[in-house]
Amino acid sequence: MKTGMLDPAHIERLSSALDSVPFARFLGIELEAIDSGIATLAFDIKPELKQNHGVVHGGAIASLIDSATAFAIISLLPTNEHATTVDLTISYLRPLTQGRARAVAR
Repeated sequence: MKTGMLDPAHIERLSSALDSVPFARFLGIELEAIDSGIATLAFDIKPELKQNHGVVHGGAIASLIDSATAFAIISLLPTNEHATTVDLTISYLRPLTQGRARAVAR
């Protein structure tokens, strides 16, 4: 994982966050890079994440986007503060069928 100029407390908080969320573990979300106000999260596309037409389920993609956004925001907060999503709108541009899905949030 690439880290930028974040202090060690933020890096530890963010590194351990995915391990504490069973749904994120199920999706296979991994933290690829984190810096102040920016986060890159990804997962490998696997059959369990696909809907019946062979494309990745929109909910899995939405969860990846939501998680990346949360990490970007949390990187800016004091370690004792939390954030939660209150609204999320996504326009899907094309289907994902194989490889790795990646979300970069700023």
